[in-house]
Amino acid sequence: MVRPCSWTAAWRRLAVLLVVALLFATLLAPVHAEWPQGHQRKALLSPGLIHLPTENKTFVLGGKIRMTATVTESITDVAIIDLNQAVSSNNISAQAVSTAPFSLLSPAYRLATFVVDNGNGVYEAWMWAGNNSTSIWRVPDLLSPKAALVSQPVKNQLPVVNFPGYISASEPRKPSEAATYFFGNTSASGQEVSAVGNDTLWRFDKDGITEVTPSSKTRPPGRGWSSLVQSGSTLVLTGAGPVGNDIWSFNTVSLAWTKRTTNLTSDRFDHASTIYTTPTGSRFIIIVGGSTGSAIEYFDADSAKDGVRESITGDGPRNLLGAASLFLHDSHLFLVGGLTGTGDSLSGLLLSIIKITPAPDGSALKFAWTPTYVPAKLVKDKGEDGGNSMSTGAIIGIVVGSIAFLAIVGVIKYILIRRRRQRKRARQLATDSAADDCDSLVTAVDPTPAEIIAAEQAVMANKTGGTMGGSELGTSTYFWDAAAGTGTRRPVSPLSPGEMYPPMTVPPMVSAPGYAAAVAVPSPGQYPVGPSSHSPYSSQARPQQQQQQQQQAGGPAPVRPHDDGPIYLA
Repeated sequence: MVRPCSWTAAWRRLAVLLVVALLFATLLAPVHAEWPQGHQRKALLSPGLIHLPTENKTFVLGGKIRMTATVTESITDVAIIDLNQAVSSNNISAQAVSTAPFSLLSPAYRLATFVVDNGNGVYEAWMWAGNNSTSIWRVPDLLSPKAALVSQPVKNQLPVVNFPGYISASEPRKPSEAATYFFGNTSASGQEVSAVGNDTLWRFDKDGITEVTPSSKTRPPGRGWSSLVQSGSTLVLTGAGPVGNDIWSFNTVSLAWTKRTTNLTSDRFDHASTIYTTPTGSRFIIIVGGSTGSAIEYFDADSAKDGVRESITGDGPRNLLGAASLFLHDSHLFLVGGLTGTGDSLSGLLLSIIKITPAPDGSALKFAWTPTYVPAKLVKDKGEDGGNSMSTGAIIGIVVGSIAFLAIVGVIKYILIRRRRQRKRARQLATDSAADDCDSLVTAVDPTPAEIIAAEQAVMANKTGGTMGGSELGTSTYFWDAAAGTGTRRPVSPLSPGEMYPPMTVPPMVSAPGYAAAVAVPSPGQYPVGPSSHSPYSSQARPQQQQQQQQQAGGPAPVRPHDDGPIYLA
């Protein structure tokens, strides 16, 4: 079986680690923060709003862009304002604003909306664009990362309603109460009251848009461009119409209209309204914009007291002419879009923030422009840790940076380990090659007859305690060392006659599988005349020895590979 290379396996593990780190960083990385491109153009007018107080999020739906006094263009962009973090006003690159995963099916503004709370964080949004729109849109799961807008079939034909007074920001309701209302009708241009439906209250729910028939003939005069706000089963209609500053309420249970005895402090047209409850339980209807005079006023929702015209302190526009959509969150008014200025010097607003400060007894309200909304939770956390808390973006940046650092360290470590292994392998290959070269240079050489006789004499001298020529230890077996130079013989340390010692290498002779490493020693008295030319190791004596061995063994003498050289063992 072929084993994978170790560095290949290491590379695969590192690649998996980098992919996981990249996915993790992608999940943690914040969504690209800024208003959608459509909302950044010139003056934004009357977008639809869906506010989710529990989730601290608001969806900004479409709107109209005013390029000049006579040139306008509706858009399909949808933005999300994240109220869990600080929100800066009139900043197209606000970190708390991002683009929603869906867009409107067609350009629209002044959208009537309602939201169904289906539980478990699932919010179902419904919207109608008005102004001759022939379809209803629905988002099944508003907070889903894959939220999509679809066209919803309706049972009955939709009525033609233009520029009615409507609730600019809807909030979630139980499925049994999910609906919204709008009042009145104008011509298609919005310049005059329509001859039909101008004093009609319309109900928009899952079944479509239907006319609400009052329980009595009492009802407000026909109008358009007014404003509605709902608190429980009560609707409050303000402004516009032939009077311009009247106030009406409608009970959705008894289906009865009631006119308030006191009016607004000034005429309002194309304004926005909301209801605010103080910590002490007092309820006030707040009216914003739609007038060249006071930008804001409020009145008590539970009594017939006169309304209060109030100024807004701080750095902000002097007046709010209208076309602003409004939602209330955490004692702050958020105005999305709108016009300010006078005459030909009109300018648009993107997002303006007004802070509400109630009196200790809840009897009055004060208002102030604020450049940045900071959630109460962030203010509390900042106070508890001495103002050293880090923002969500900073924390995410640290996490992503740490992951990138670890990935870089991993790559460097991998490269170093790989290089170390390569150097180790190179050294091992060099060592093996050197050993092979050394083995090929050292070759055994057959001793000459004279050398054999000298060896015999040395052995005899050692046996008798003396020396006979050669070195003081006797003449040893010789090997030819090619590395030492041609003709040089290197002595091997002598051993006792019967002791074995290994050769330096296997001799490179094809016909010689091995050789004897021990020296045969003749027994005393075997040769009456000392070893000379007729040595048992000489070529002349070998045939005689072979004949004697054959007679003793009773068989034929073995065939020798050759006659000269050392004794080779089969």
